[in-house]
Amino acid sequence: MVNKIWLSAVLLSVIILFVNAQYDDVRCKCVCPSPTIANGTENNKKVYLKNTVPQDCKCVYVVDPLPPGVDQDFCLRCSCKFEVRNTTTIKVVVGIITSILGLLVIYMMFLLCLDPLMNRRQRARAYQEHQNEEETLPSENISNGVESTSRPRSTTLVNRVTDRLKDGQEKWKGTVKAQRRNIFDEHTMLN
Repeated sequence: MVNKIWLSAVLLSVIILFVNAQYDDVRCKCVCPSPTIANGTENNKKVYLKNTVPQDCKCVYVVDPLPPGVDQDFCLRCSCKFEVRNTTTIKVVVGIITSILGLLVIYMMFLLCLDPLMNRRQRARAYQEHQNEEETLPSENISNGVESTSRPRSTTLVNRVTDRLKDGQEKWKGTVKAQRRNIFDEHTMLN
């Protein structure tokens, strides 16, 4: 496993070293017909790129050297444009999008870890048949200012919050199931 990681890291570094791409902010882009076309009836185009100043954004300077067997009329059929782009802005936007995706993945992992904990409590609390008996509330069991319940107050608060989360999640899951049933089975939409 470690050897595969090292091999992929070395391969990636070699690819990065030998990749030749243009990351400049200014360039001249000329779109010309393919030099192999003799009569100009085909639509094959070739793109030529070069870093130049705006005054030199012409076919003569960008398509250098001219392809063999091509006359001076070749440049008349080319369309050259000077382009300015901000690579720093592009890098910042890509970084923001990547960090947002990373945060969403971390949040998904958190929810995946939280779901079994909530379901474990649900399985531990098996259904008990409800008896119509009179029960006293904890506030009625307070005698001499001391609560008579055996559970601490903080545990009760945590259980209430967890139960609210679980109830909200179950309600959401029920809504999703109802939407799926209506859309896929009955071919209707919820209003």
